[in-house]
Amino acid sequence: MTKTSWSAARMVEACADYIVFKQGNYIKAKNCSNGAIKFVSTDAQTVIQAAIDALPDGVGGKIFISTGTYTINDTIELYRNYASTTPIWLCGAGISQTQLQLGNSIDKDVISFDVSGAEGDGWKTVSDLYINGNKANNASGNGVIAKTTGAGTQYDMILSNLFIYECKDNGIDISNGWGDHLHQIITEYNDGIGLKIGSSQCYVNQMFSAYNGSHGLEVPGGGSCYSNINLRDNGGHGLIISQDKNLFTNILIEDWGSALTATYHGILIEASATDCMFSSVSIYGGGDDFSKYGLYMDGSRNHFNSLTIRNTGGASIVDGGTDNQIDGYWDGTIGGWGTRFTVHNLAEETADAEEPQGTYREGTIVKFTDSGDASGDGFYILDFARGWNKLA
Repeated sequence: MTKTSWSAARMVEACADYIVFKQGNYIKAKNCSNGAIKFVSTDAQTVIQAAIDALPDGVGGKIFISTGTYTINDTIELYRNYASTTPIWLCGAGISQTQLQLGNSIDKDVISFDVSGAEGDGWKTVSDLYINGNKANNASGNGVIAKTTGAGTQYDMILSNLFIYECKDNGIDISNGWGDHLHQIITEYNDGIGLKIGSSQCYVNQMFSAYNGSHGLEVPGGGSCYSNINLRDNGGHGLIISQDKNLFTNILIEDWGSALTATYHGILIEASATDCMFSSVSIYGGGDDFSKYGLYMDGSRNHFNSLTIRNTGGASIVDGGTDNQIDGYWDGTIGGWGTRFTVHNLAEETADAEEPQGTYREGTIVKFTDSGDASGDGFYILDFARGWNKLA
């Protein structure tokens, strides 16, 4: 990631319209077309915003922020009421080189994509930055926020190679829009959600969200592709999905619900989330709270291919929806792979019998205790065609 970041950042620096840099107590912006120092201030946000606002409407341009730590005392706005689409690229020297840190008692977002115009705007890029929300000295503030306050829509936003750390609210909060691309994102120790992606038709790849106070990743948008996602030790759900037709590939979730103040799950699929596809999903719980389930499904027609769940505090899978399907499932408590079966619910039963005696929906896995001679103890799955099948 560092090598890719270095190459991209240097490319932007070589063809930037403005270069922002520190010189003593001053922040300056150089106009690269003539070499003149165009903007000067002791306040970094003032200089960065002036350079953004100086880019021509309908043409846009690139702004490179040189190595250093810049205190941000107001939100950097990437959107204005442009008459036409205006592409802008705000780029640092890399996540270990350029840091934007929110000042004390500012209580604002660090970077905002706020579309307030009637038509909306797109093609805005932020990359190669370390964004520090300074939550110890602020009462509110997101790292990056994208929202629509007018009739327009933000679209085709690109966030790449960002490290977002210690924001009082969310690391990234995208309320709506479409066609966004997020690549190589790290969000850690934010008090809210690591990443909330409400836009649709997005592509999200290589994301690490950890130690955040709320959910690791929340997906209220639909029709998007998520791949190579690592969610660990977040305070809420590992992953929560509330919209349909999303694709998830190579997802690793490790522990969740660290606050232990409510029922949180590795993955929660809400009733509004239907027709989602999952491939190569691994869920590893901390085993520390019975109310924590590995996978909780209220939505319908969701399909898993290759699912591993281990060490959950509560049941591995609870299915309250309909027509959900799991092909290839490993549960450490059951002890083997299942193929082409649909898990609808998990239950426990105790009876003096060799197999479960209760009435269950097809696809229910029952942890059964034979209170007689214990010979029937084990895990069973109900198939109406073949009856009870003992798994372990």
